[in-house]
Amino acid sequence: MIIILTLINTITNIRCLLRTLSFFLLLLPLAGRGQSFAGTYPFDGVTSGTGGTGTTDPTPVPTATGVTFGSFSAVGTPSNPVSINRFSFTNWPTGATNGSDTFSGTINLGEYYTVTLTPQAGFVLSLSSISFTLQRTTTGIRQYAVRSSADNYAANLPASISPTNANLSVVAGNTFQVIDASTSSIAYTGSTATLGGAGYTNVSDPITFRFYGFNAEASGGNFSIDDVKITGTATALNAPTISSFSPASGPVGSSVSITGTYFTASTTVAFNGVAASTIAVTNGTTLTATVPSGATTGPLTVGTSGGTATSAAAYTVTVPTITVSPTSLTGFGAAVGAPSAAQTYQVSGSALNGTSLSITPSSTSFEVSLDGSTYASSASIALGGSPTLAATTVYVRLASATATGSPSGTIANANGTVTTTVAVSGAVVAPVVAKRWTGAAGTTSWFDAANWEGSTLPATTDDVVLDHRYVAAKYTVSLSGGSSVAPSATTVNSLRIRPLAGDSILFVLPTTNTLSTNNGGAALTLARAAAGDTALFIATKGAFINQSGATSGDVFDPSGSNPTVFLLNGGSFYHRTLRGNTVLVENLAGAPGTETGNFFFRIPSSSTTISGSGRTYGNLILQRGGASTYVTSGTATLAINGNLTIESGVTFSVTINGNIALKGNLANAGNFRFERASSSTSTAGRRLVLQGSAPQVLSGTALGDPAAGGASYLGTDAQLEIANAAGVTLQTPVTLSSVLTLTSGALTTTASTVLTLAPTATVAAGSAGSSFVNGPVARPIPSVANAAGVYTAYTFPVGKGTSYRPIILNINTQNSNTTYRAEQFEGDPGQNVAGSDLTRVSKVRSYTITPLSGGVVTQPTNFNGTITLAAGTTDGVTDPTAPTLVVAKRADAS
Repeated sequence: MIIILTLINTITNIRCLLRTLSFFLLLLPLAGRGQSFAGTYPFDGVTSGTGGTGTTDPTPVPTATGVTFGSFSAVGTPSNPVSINRFSFTNWPTGATNGSDTFSGTINLGEYYTVTLTPQAGFVLSLSSISFTLQRTTTGIRQYAVRSSADNYAANLPASISPTNANLSVVAGNTFQVIDASTSSIAYTGSTATLGGAGYTNVSDPITFRFYGFNAEASGGNFSIDDVKITGTATALNAPTISSFSPASGPVGSSVSITGTYFTASTTVAFNGVAASTIAVTNGTTLTATVPSGATTGPLTVGTSGGTATSAAAYTVTVPTITVSPTSLTGFGAAVGAPSAAQTYQVSGSALNGTSLSITPSSTSFEVSLDGSTYASSASIALGGSPTLAATTVYVRLASATATGSPSGTIANANGTVTTTVAVSGAVVAPVVAKRWTGAAGTTSWFDAANWEGSTLPATTDDVVLDHRYVAAKYTVSLSGGSSVAPSATTVNSLRIRPLAGDSILFVLPTTNTLSTNNGGAALTLARAAAGDTALFIATKGAFINQSGATSGDVFDPSGSNPTVFLLNGGSFYHRTLRGNTVLVENLAGAPGTETGNFFFRIPSSSTTISGSGRTYGNLILQRGGASTYVTSGTATLAINGNLTIESGVTFSVTINGNIALKGNLANAGNFRFERASSSTSTAGRRLVLQGSAPQVLSGTALGDPAAGGASYLGTDAQLEIANAAGVTLQTPVTLSSVLTLTSGALTTTASTVLTLAPTATVAAGSAGSSFVNGPVARPIPSVANAAGVYTAYTFPVGKGTSYRPIILNINTQNSNTTYRAEQFEGDPGQNVAGSDLTRVSKVRSYTITPLSGGVVTQPTNFNGTITLAAGTTDGVTDPTAPTLVVAKRADAS
């Protein structure tokens, strides 16, 4: 009521009154009627001296509806008042002289009286004035001022003397001043601080006032205040409302505009209970808030002193996502002083904050680019306000200034609070110091100096390059004695055989060279050994033949065990010596471009162990050098990225307790055995995995039943996994006694190249349902004698096209040993249902299950069992459980 009266006390025209009142109600979110208050502090409870009341006024505070008055306290003063029944302390800043109005002191912001007013819940305050009585001793303060927390105590409040007092005045800066103070203990009334306007209207938070005294005539002089009166109006608030908000969704950090009513300057906003820290109130009906960290999808809540409002609809907090593919880049390689070749990844994002996406390597060894041309230590993709980033290519390479070593790190792709990284690693090696073959001596000997550039033999720091720079035709380099120099243990940095567009180049370690680690040192040592470096490089039409005549020790040693040997597609290494192969094979690289590099074993021995566990070959070819049996064992995967070829007269016996991962064909003209080394060896984890990307073929000698005593088989515990979407074809029969895992792709069989699942075999189907046996599957089943109602189930994992429809033969009893052959057929089986109680037959597909004995169709003896067929969405079966849906058998025409 007082606020309204103040606004209209000069209005004399009723029409103007209505216009002014309407304008007032539109702007302010006040719905209740203001109730004026005037709270006075009499300080009646204050006592002085030692044992006095201390720095806080104990007198009961004023009370009024809508406002809570705090107690006065003194800050920076002595611990007790110096007078009773008023608030009076000494030790104020000096700077005045009795009888003079010239002052040298200044206000001390650390010494003051203070009091706080707090709006009660549901109320706001509009403050009008503060008036009080000043009293001082003869040497007390001569100047004083009042400030508030509304401006963080930056300026004195507007000061006046009302009613007029001849002893008081207001000087520049709204400072109260005692004009002449020769008389002590005189109470001067009229000191008034006027409040109003911004900071003092619609106050919804606590507000604090401070009273500063300064320019005392002596430090023992006091500054007393009494009868402090604070006036204003407390107005009850209506609770806010929310009518809408926009947008309806967004990520953390985005701005949301909220429309409603009765918003105040101190309005709070919460997103599903999580408070927003950034809020801008435009007016009583509109505000904006920033989605805080930790917010989740849910309603918005707006709060004021008048209450709270909750939105009817939920705000959806979208989760920012940055996706990268691939998630790692490996194999960067460079020589010191030059950058590496670039690799790329794709980055995309959704629910981003619309600013930019930064791309930053964690290591200075790597640099990035958005165009593959200009590289820098970081990059940025501008989003232009869009929350979405389409797939964008990022180029990464090793920087030219990177020192030798194996740098690694991550590439951070960041926007706002979300970061996704790409792991990167590579190697930086010493520059190649090429030493080329010229053949000028007209011999094949390595040790003829005239055959080399500069007519000097390769030094230990040289990288030997055999190419067609000087010799255009096919040629051979032999590590044999020269015309005047005998072979000696040789070390070079690397050997690189690069025929390129020329004819073939052959490097030979001949039988006449008998040097070894047990006899004068290895015939050839390659020193480059760091990860990512190259010790031996054999390109297409290049070949290395090791047929050393040493009787013991190692003869050819690429240093270390890192993958520094590269047999490129079409390049070949021939191991034709009795000497060990591990020191070479441990260095074979499986990098792209080496999948069909050829590694030949042709060892003149009846039985030889080759390095297989944990090794990676391209094409592995086993040739007969004697009555050859090649054996390999261990626990790690033998990876063959190309074909496994077992030539006639060769047996390959693998007893690895792990996987054989084959990506090419198995051409078995000899014998292949994959089994336990002994009966005490674990039966777990032995699996032949066919995981190529092009169609694979198994051909040659059949892989028979290990129990039948054959020479070529998968052992009783060896599993078979089909993991090639392009499919696998059997061109020879295969018998499996363990687990058949169908992960991806079809296994194609025929009547003459059938897959036989022994009674002990089980089937593990892949989740995609598109991996199956495309053709006949045979299962030899012995006699069965189960109790009534008990069945033994045998699965036939057949399918056609893209439809996997396994058949399950459930046998209760059977007196004969019978082999069942099953196959799935697509299309109309052409059945005549006349004379039966069948009304229709599926035209989608049918199955054959044929009992055989000795390869002849023979009905099993005393058979009792059932067949379970699978039905899918393409079978036209509405309800597979319907009693009218039956499995019908057609007997042979005979």
